[in-house]
Amino acid sequence: MNKKGRKISLLSFLVIVFVVFVFKSFALAKNLAQNQTAVGEVTKYKGRVVVKRKGEIRPFRVRKEHFKLFVGDCIKTKTNSKALILFIDGTKVLLDQKSVLCIQDYEKTGLKTGKVFFKVKKGIKGRRLVVSNILIGVKGTLFGVGFENSTGLVVEVKEGRVCVENLKGEFKKYEKKLKASFEEFKKQREIGVKKLNKEFEAYKKKVEKEFYEFVKKFELKPGETVSIINNEVKYIKPPKEFEEGFKLLEEW
Repeated sequence: MNKKGRKISLLSFLVIVFVVFVFKSFALAKNLAQNQTAVGEVTKYKGRVVVKRKGEIRPFRVRKEHFKLFVGDCIKTKTNSKALILFIDGTKVLLDQKSVLCIQDYEKTGLKTGKVFFKVKKGIKGRRLVVSNILIGVKGTLFGVGFENSTGLVVEVKEGRVCVENLKGEFKKYEKKLKASFEEFKKQREIGVKKLNKEFEAYKKKVEKEFYEFVKKFELKPGETVSIINNEVKYIKPPKEFEEGFKLLEEW
């Protein structure tokens, strides 16, 4: 065989080796994907629910119960739709309508839009929820989180305790005693409601510096609900739609 023939043979050999290598790599990747352990499943759903899988161009529509979920999946509910998710550690999650929840790893999920309700078993540690620049750490907890308009967030705790941490700065956290101060102020003023509110707003501006602190993180206890808008944390009454979410989570 001449020199030119040897070069062609060598080139052909290298091409074959490359093709075999690529084929085996794709086959291995496919097998790994097929053998990947599910981290949870959609056990129940209502309406239109879709799952966008990492590496896939188009989302899958959930058409049956016990739809398997993996790390990297994002679950999206359309209008008037809901999904109940059961994770392998026993954590139950209700995803409300027009919401998106992404599974970042075995213990961490991220809420992109909408509302979500968690029921975490006692003894379970390490489960976390990321919402924008806020990290919520939970254990043995029943709580709900939802976006408020376009800039705010509501967090309500029914059972257990929740740690709320600011990942990009500090919270300006108002204390509950500001509300108590209003009740005391109201007792001292026998005037009309409109005038009362106007007077209290003026009073509040003078004294509210005494009622807040800057913190990196804080803890919420059972029965506490806060609104977080532009990193300002204030205690509020639980929203009505949250009560409906907790009820459905228990019923499902």
